[in-house]
Amino acid sequence: MTNFKNIEYFIKENDLIILEDSGNGRNSKSTIISGYAISIGEEDTTTIMAVLNSINLESSTNYPELERVFKVALRSNYGRWWDNEENRKQYKIAI
Repeated sequence: MTNFKNIEYFIKENDLIILEDSGNGRNSKSTIISGYAISIGEEDTTTIMAVLNSINLESSTNYPELERVFKVALRSNYGRWWDNEENRKQYKIAI
């Protein structure tokens, strides 16, 4: 499965769709998505944004909060959290 499909499944199944005009939970959703994407090999937000734009067709924003959070997540290796099987069980992920 491609990273696009993995991330799309992850976002949809875990109700992590980010609506840029809604401040509620945007930072935590961006953190969760970023960590997962990093864990499957993403090094920037291009694929994540493509997924979000395909899901949320009425909004084609650049998701500035996601950009900001992703940089921190990458620097701090948030993808490492996903190495723990107990952590992975908390979310629906594509296998």
